[in-house]
Amino acid sequence: LVGGTITLAMATVAPYAVGVLSDWAGSRWPGTGRLSLIAVLFVAQIPLICGWAFLPVPFSMFLLFSVLNGAIGSGLPSTAYIILQEAVPNHMRAQAVAVFQVLSNFLGMGFGAVVMAEVTEHVFHDEMKIGYAVAAVSLVCTVLGLLSILAAIRYMRSIVGGDSNGAVPASQPA
Repeated sequence: LVGGTITLAMATVAPYAVGVLSDWAGSRWPGTGRLSLIAVLFVAQIPLICGWAFLPVPFSMFLLFSVLNGAIGSGLPSTAYIILQEAVPNHMRAQAVAVFQVLSNFLGMGFGAVVMAEVTEHVFHDEMKIGYAVAAVSLVCTVLGLLSILAAIRYMRSIVGGDSNGAVPASQPA
């Protein structure tokens, strides 16, 4: 009941809140602002994942970690869709969103459950340690996501010729 309530609240509020932050970052640092926001959110998520799963914390801290982690996890896709809309030519946007949806659902919902089970069985050797497996896989995926976003930021900066604020010239698409 508590987990479902947290998930419902975060899935309702977080996309809007992160969308507002994304708009601010995108206008403040055109070209790389939204990607930088995602990088910051990934970095913020790392200690939350570790604290949520690996530290013996009181229930109140567990709830706080769950709320913050849920907010970040529910808010990230809103910025990803905005980046897709900005980066992809008009005539290809629907296909880009469809590919993103299929891959994220396949990897997250389809492949994710299998990976969690395999890590629980073959790494932790105890089905009661599924929480550790979820945290370990989440941590690895978050770090890989962060590295991917950092590479994208570097690429965007190279496109704009090393402009210090990462702005994309008006003649180039974002």
